[in-house]
Amino acid sequence: MSSASDDTPVSDNISPKPPLLASDLLMALATAPVVVAFAAIHNVQELVLSLSEGSEEVFRGDRLPVLHFPNQVDN
Repeated sequence: MSSASDDTPVSDNISPKPPLLASDLLMALATAPVVVAFAAIHNVQELVLSLSEGSEEVFRGDRLPVLHFPNQVDN
């Protein structure tokens, strides 16, 4: 006697897809911020460089006002 399971073809090359793990989901979500951070590094570097050049100008004294001190009278 043949059963109903003997008539169904058996395919070994098709395997079920494994479920999406939490670590895979977290890795997918963390990829975009890392890529954006790498792209923004150049802009942040330019900003820091311009701020350092501006502070250098202030400390150099070229843009500081001239202070006029009143004459001191000795008693």
